[in-house]
Amino acid sequence: MIGNQSSGDSNKVGRPYEKSNSILSDIRYFFLNKPETNTLIELKSEFDRDHYNQLIFNRTGYELGNYKMLNIHRIAVDAPADFIFDVLMKWNSESCWWPNHIAKVHALDDQLSHIDVFLFGKLNFRPRNRSQSPDFHLLRLFNLSLLKKEESKLTNAIDNAHYLFYQCSGGYPIGVFSLFTRNSIPERNETCKSQLFMMVSFNFYGIKSWSKIKFITKPWEAIHNRVTSNSLIRIKNYCELNYQDQQ
Repeated sequence: MIGNQSSGDSNKVGRPYEKSNSILSDIRYFFLNKPETNTLIELKSEFDRDHYNQLIFNRTGYELGNYKMLNIHRIAVDAPADFIFDVLMKWNSESCWWPNHIAKVHALDDQLSHIDVFLFGKLNFRPRNRSQSPDFHLLRLFNLSLLKKEESKLTNAIDNAHYLFYQCSGGYPIGVFSLFTRNSIPERNETCKSQLFMMVSFNFYGIKSWSKIKFITKPWEAIHNRVTSNSLIRIKNYCELNYQDQQ
């Protein structure tokens, strides 16, 4: 999640983009649209995976080695890391960078400590079976519980890290999820102001062995990578346009 691959201006994308206003446009913009840039950091070996696991542990203090899947995306953003983080902290059911008509976000507080994500926005749907737990919701995709939040005050420092790091439960995905941004590092050929990462690590339905079954993992990875790339591109565009407007 810290990142050690070259990432400079190669992430330039077209803008502006159309805002999604329905389930069909969510499918079109996030699932069917081919991203203008590939944001996936490819872990080509167990060494690469262990390396990133160690970087994440050094930053957060949480060990991810017990999760089979580790999926990290990164995009360069020409806006300061603290500006990007302020945008991320406004994540809600109206955020243009998330497919809210398919997976609606319900933040339970303004610090994003607890987030529920509901399929098709069915927040008020409850089963007729009253014996179910009050926390049960048939259309809840997953819950996010904040494990750690860091908001660096070192604006001009190389290691100006800001991140949200969550435990996930309740469906898709089971594991951890993080949004992470930091200043670019010129020594790594990173020429934009900042780098933005989105990371998820989990075992399929909590079963580590399922993550070895390719007919399960390959379709999931293809869909997840496309949606994640499109989401990061939208965050990039939103941040850059709004940052320029404030200058």
